[in-house]
Amino acid sequence: GDMVVIDPATDTVERRIPLPGGRFPHGLYLVPQDHIAFVACERDAKLLTVDLAEGRVIAINDVGAGPDVLAFDAELGRLYVAAESGPLSVFSYRDRALTKLADMAIASSAHTVEVNPTNHEVYLPLENWQGRPILRIMAPPPSR
Repeated sequence: GDMVVIDPATDTVERRIPLPGGRFPHGLYLVPQDHIAFVACERDAKLLTVDLAEGRVIAINDVGAGPDVLAFDAELGRLYVAAESGPLSVFSYRDRALTKLADMAIASSAHTVEVNPTNHEVYLPLENWQGRPILRIMAPPPSR
């Protein structure tokens, strides 16, 4: 349940950051310029925002059941959290804080997501959509 900071040169644990408020941390996305990490917790559908400099959780948001993979569009300030249960949670990121924009139904096992930084399209490969694999491509939702 901790985030572990490892020195790659020595392969040693430098510190541990406790992650209260989430069960079974699974997905991770780092925003190094802001010293922020987003951690998706699989067993309780929580998204933790972690201040890496202070070593503490600073916010907790709800996401779809079984969050798995995170993608970030730095230019638009959008964080996407794909969940195995089917929804895609979309957040606006500004001033080191998240605001939920949408929970969108994608499909069962839609737990892979990627963002094209050039055109901001969101790619969701689906293994089985009505008996065949497809790639769902979505434009970003408008800002609020």
